[in-house]
Amino acid sequence: MKRISLAVLPTLLMVSLTVHAAEPRALTGTAAGEDFLSISHDGAMLTWLADREGTYDDDVWLFELATGKAVNLTASLPEAPGSGRDFMPQFSPDNKAVFFLGGTELWWAPVDGRAPEQLTQDQDVQGFLVVPEKNVVLFSSQRPLDRRDFKKGWPKGAAGIIMTKLYSFDIKTRKVTLFTHDIVSDEPRVRRMADGRFVILSGYDDQGSGDYSDRAIGVIDAKGNRERIGLAAPFSFEPVYLQGGNLLIVKDQVLEGENFVYPLVTWDLKGKKAGKLSLPVPPGQEVGATWSVPGYKSLLLTFGSEATGYGLVRYDEQTGAVTRLADKRFKEAWGGAVTADGKRLYFLGTLPEGKGADVFVVDLP
Repeated sequence: MKRISLAVLPTLLMVSLTVHAAEPRALTGTAAGEDFLSISHDGAMLTWLADREGTYDDDVWLFELATGKAVNLTASLPEAPGSGRDFMPQFSPDNKAVFFLGGTELWWAPVDGRAPEQLTQDQDVQGFLVVPEKNVVLFSSQRPLDRRDFKKGWPKGAAGIIMTKLYSFDIKTRKVTLFTHDIVSDEPRVRRMADGRFVILSGYDDQGSGDYSDRAIGVIDAKGNRERIGLAAPFSFEPVYLQGGNLLIVKDQVLEGENFVYPLVTWDLKGKKAGKLSLPVPPGQEVGATWSVPGYKSLLLTFGSEATGYGLVRYDEQTGAVTRLADKRFKEAWGGAVTADGKRLYFLGTLPEGKGADVFVVDLP
């Protein structure tokens, strides 16, 4: 079949009729408001945050897909460790524990019910990412600047400035090492790329001037070396991929007249070229959530608006077709991921009549 250029899609395509595999179904049904959904590496378990005890302090929950059993992994903790709340649960490489951010330190909770354990001390962790094949956890931490952060000498006034850098926590040895000096930002985010590298949203100081206000996207290899790419800081940094993983896509926010629009901006990782992913979004609607599909030849998205709700669709890169997968509409949908075999999507969603977010699953055609 002849490949259709993305640039001409809006004039050629319309959203197709619904192709039903199955309607999304809820795995939870409480008013707790689940958040930060993550899937185990073997696809057998889910973890999320929820305040099911009504204490205004979220706990880390484990859900066994085979039995439907939900267990509170942090019930033994009287409150979120350190300060704040439990945060960002992610499975360990061997699926035997769930890492989470307690206050500003890294913790983990064994899935067999043993007590949670604090793993870092005085690290001021801001966010983290488990890297299974390296058996490490990358985490961002706020630290004072030092002379190694500057290519052209120590600028006047830099002493005492606190910025954020990326560190590596070795799960076996529990040793913390600096991963890269080049990542500095007041809002660090790091995600896995399709090719195994890491993509980050950060501030840069390419000129050594001490000015880190230029927030942008960068790519980091396994050794901590970084490459800046030509996209400005996007509105929503949850990258997805097409073209076998060579096309990075993020959601941006642009003011048109008196209203904001949310285009999908792209970066060709091979051709080093920026662009836009044009989709046949129906009039009055917008793209909501996005999810990568293994193989990176299609995307799952939600189309809709606050007035109509958001419905689940699939975009096929080869044919350019956008297919509506289900009739159920969501007030909002986000988070989660497609399973490694591409057969299911687990995500968080709120229904128009619902009081809080629940965990949903949909079988994919």
